[in-house]
Amino acid sequence: MMRRFILAIVLAGTLGHVPVEAQGVPTGFLDRSIDFEGAEYLYQVYVPREYDGSRSWPV
Repeated sequence: MMRRFILAIVLAGTLGHVPVEAQGVPTGFLDRSIDFEGAEYLYQVYVPREYDGSRSWPV
């Protein structure tokens, strides 16, 4: 009985996990820009392929 309960919990936990690719979250080096006081500043942000937003990532 306990084995079935644990299996049900594990399966329920995996159902909520959706890969980044399926979420439509862009990854890799992303080109961005910001306009500030009439000047445009360009920058890049790197988003790891494994990023899913469920944990903190170093900056």
